[in-house]
Amino acid sequence: MTKYRSARDFHKEEEIIIDLFLEEVRARRMSTDTGWKAPWLLSDIHDTSWKLRTGLAAAVDARHRGEQVNWDDRLPNGTTLSDDCNTLYRHLLQKTAFLLRENSSLTVRSVNTHLIHISNLKTITQFVFRFPDKFAPETSYLSNVDNRNFRELLEQYSKGSLFLAGGYAERFLESIDPHKLIFQSVSNADANADVNRLPHEYVGTLIGLLRERGFYRATGAFGCNAFLEHISRKKLAALLNCDVSVFHSQRAIAFFRQFEPDYIEKFGDLCVRIAPLYRDFPSHRTKMRDEILTSKAAEFSVAHLTSTIEAVSLLKSRLGDVVPNISAQQFQSAGRFFSTKSQPMGNTPWMPIDVAMAYLNESIKWVLVYGPILVDIYIRGLEFFDSAGTQALGTDLGRRTREDWFACNLPPDLAPLNISGWGPSAGDAEELGTQRHFGVSNAMHVLLGACLHVIAGLAPSRVTEIAFLAKDCVSFVQGDGYWLEKMRGKAVQDDEYDSHRIPIPRILSKAIKLLKDIGEKTKSFAHDYDNSLNQYLLYLPDFFSVDRLGFSKKNVSHINYALNKFCDFVGLPTDEHGRRWYVRVHENRKSFLLTLIWSFKYAALDTARWLAGHSNEGFIISYMLRAFPNIAISELEANHLAKSLWNFSISPKEKPDILNVDDLYGRVCKHFNVREISEIEPEQLQDWLELCIVSGDYFVELVEINSNARKHRVAVRVRFKSK
Repeated sequence: MTKYRSARDFHKEEEIIIDLFLEEVRARRMSTDTGWKAPWLLSDIHDTSWKLRTGLAAAVDARHRGEQVNWDDRLPNGTTLSDDCNTLYRHLLQKTAFLLRENSSLTVRSVNTHLIHISNLKTITQFVFRFPDKFAPETSYLSNVDNRNFRELLEQYSKGSLFLAGGYAERFLESIDPHKLIFQSVSNADANADVNRLPHEYVGTLIGLLRERGFYRATGAFGCNAFLEHISRKKLAALLNCDVSVFHSQRAIAFFRQFEPDYIEKFGDLCVRIAPLYRDFPSHRTKMRDEILTSKAAEFSVAHLTSTIEAVSLLKSRLGDVVPNISAQQFQSAGRFFSTKSQPMGNTPWMPIDVAMAYLNESIKWVLVYGPILVDIYIRGLEFFDSAGTQALGTDLGRRTREDWFACNLPPDLAPLNISGWGPSAGDAEELGTQRHFGVSNAMHVLLGACLHVIAGLAPSRVTEIAFLAKDCVSFVQGDGYWLEKMRGKAVQDDEYDSHRIPIPRILSKAIKLLKDIGEKTKSFAHDYDNSLNQYLLYLPDFFSVDRLGFSKKNVSHINYALNKFCDFVGLPTDEHGRRWYVRVHENRKSFLLTLIWSFKYAALDTARWLAGHSNEGFIISYMLRAFPNIAISELEANHLAKSLWNFSISPKEKPDILNVDDLYGRVCKHFNVREISEIEPEQLQDWLELCIVSGDYFVELVEINSNARKHRVAVRVRFKSK
């Protein structure tokens, strides 16, 4: 009988899990007396507003550049968390939020993760205060909430997030029609009446009631949704005693769109949001109404809510009997069940190749051709305005001064841009969101968007990584080219991020130099320059300000605004629903990585992992599986399995890339009737593995492993078809 290496009694997968548990035990630091103070909390624990320190904040001063948490939420019973009757509940809620970061079963490595769990605590709060007689939260906190109650919350949440879980649609209809005549009429006519698809005659009646009560407002003067009437979300929040953020969700937009005829007339079933868009068309991310109403909550958000509830229930040793008394096993089962009923993790879209190339080509043209000239005219303009002593450039005289100067100094090389003058300033508010007057100030925003697109398109990054690039982030090594140093967006420990250095093409270094020149050569004209922010590449002028040049460190909103302006200038055609592709940083990141792998297959896998700043290849394979759920990537998977098998044969005690690699090793050796995998030809091994994957005999799945020891791994496991 031929011998082969069989699976050992003690599997590698079990060893890894035990190692993680041991690391967790060693890393756990359960303080018996925190004093309710921590380096990340800059406020007293019972302040109604928390200031949270973040490693991304340049400094902590009177203006506070960290994150804030408001503990004065409006509640369904008509009170607020700051009211005296809710003091006990609020104090316990704040202690819970503190312990979820400091002393819980959760892995909270950054303020962003902490904010997710705080948001979940607020969701639970809205749920229990909706039924105050049942749960008595003012005096009992969460002790009266059991498995069945949380199961109800998870069920509603999985169907449509907080808006559906809180019953806000029904509460709105009952509040606007207190005698319930309309709502009862609809229910009587159809026992299965859908509040999201009310009959036209009832919608018309409700619109009349809303107008009588002054619920309608007009969207601001900017972008494609300018001056359209919509229901005031602030009035809704006051009506239903809740936080206005509840009505910003897509599910809320889809429900209230029934009562917003201006938006229906212009956009049809597209659920365009009511805030000013600052762009010419709706984005490709804007969903159709039916698509929203038939979708579920995101799987990861249901999982997060489940983990928050479970973590709260384990705080009994610190908070006493006021925490939920739930059966962990039953609750975990319910959490897994409703996660499967929710929406799979959302996919960042892979930009169509023609769209990606059109934007990349145009952005390179701006960096190489228009950028240097435009920056020069912008700086010379500021120098002229400063030397001329025109302190009131926002006045009619000031406008004429700047336009006359520009007419005499317009470089002919900028003629293709059709720049019509210096452009709108901060005093010309009605023109800021339009293309009617495309001046230097508009062009500078387009240039910023073009530079950001080059950076994001050629150096796969997260938006926060770009927002916090340093001015000296680029270095040149003779014979080795240009290198970019940036933070690793998810390599975080206590809000401190690791750095990451990757090679970049020369054009990217030129884009960064343009932005650096803008910041350095204009700071002498700033009226309030903050030297503590001087280190950041995106600490730049507010291009619409002239007479008092303002500076700000560009955040995610600024970055997206600049990308919108760039995309509108390029002017790609819209789709059949009137949507234009407005590119985002993470779309560029994903498109770069997927295009690289799609072009070079397995040979690019480790390169993609390194460029993306991931710790192992599992993350990249996860990208591929989520991007192409209906397309076989068997060659990539087979290559990864083969590599792991070879590594296992050389170093069987090393932590493998595949959890159950020993089982796979035994099966492969048995099939080829060999003792060691080295006896198999590499091409033969890979071809056979690929055949097994294509035929369904082997299935590659991704497994995420988290622990309190602040370890996060994405590993691969092979499932074998039972025979």
